[in-house]
Amino acid sequence: MVAVSVVMPVYNGSSFLNKSIESIHNQTLKDIEIICIDDGSTDDSLDVLNKLNNEYGNIKIIRQKNSGPGIARNNGIKNAQGEYIAFLDSDDIFLDNSALEKMYTLGKSNDSDLICANLKRINQDYTIDTHYDFLNSRFTYFYKKESLKSEEYGIPFAFYRNLFKRSFLEEHGIDFPDLRFGEDPVFMVNVLINVNEFLALPLDLYGYNHSIGGGVNEKITNFEKKNAYIRHFKDIFDILKKHKLNYIFSIYKKEFIDYLFYSNNIHDNEIRRILKNLFKNYREYFDEDEYGFFLMDYLIKY
Repeated sequence: MVAVSVVMPVYNGSSFLNKSIESIHNQTLKDIEIICIDDGSTDDSLDVLNKLNNEYGNIKIIRQKNSGPGIARNNGIKNAQGEYIAFLDSDDIFLDNSALEKMYTLGKSNDSDLICANLKRINQDYTIDTHYDFLNSRFTYFYKKESLKSEEYGIPFAFYRNLFKRSFLEEHGIDFPDLRFGEDPVFMVNVLINVNEFLALPLDLYGYNHSIGGGVNEKITNFEKKNAYIRHFKDIFDILKKHKLNYIFSIYKKEFIDYLFYSNNIHDNEIRRILKNLFKNYREYFDEDEYGFFLMDYLIKY
């Protein structure tokens, strides 16, 4: 068993892989295995991975037909041997070189199932995006070492800034759903309903290359992707309702309404078709005095 398995889905990421793998190699924690799942790439990602493995020697390369990042990560978890699991996308990087070592040491000494750190946006040249207000962003920013309840994790559910104990994921059967979009928040909410508390450190672990990935509407451009993304909201609503996590439920409903309003999505006929199919029972999720109720009532009935 190694200390940490870093799971990385790869799809046509050949131009990013050197930087992302290098950021893992630069970690002060050396007891790491890197599991790269080539998700049916059509570029030379596989060649780049093989060259990097020849250089570093700790990369396990798995090939699969194109199935999306969630299924690729599940494949990585299944093949992982680490006591803890971290996730890194191929166009992102780890920032603080000592982050994984400090997080692993804290998790190991406290027998913790979940250890969290911070996320920052980076530019295409891998510099920190200084125009983004990290301290007041939508992502909860940890200022000190602390123990927090699940309700305090913060939305959006940025799963990639964490270490997860592998045995915890296996014990509770937590994996990524077969969705092309929105699979990661569903994974994270299933973590949060099964962990009583989590530990957080004021470290900058994850550099998220937002300038490459783009926002939701830039990624979700067809019916299938819109359907998957809206389905993830319903799946999370069902989980939160079942476990009576009412505070998180109220916040995530706001995320849903914000998405519907973003870039006039409420006028998108495909989105309205999806809502009428997935949210026929919208009254189960919205009280009649909520604005969301009136919006859903309008979008689904008319």
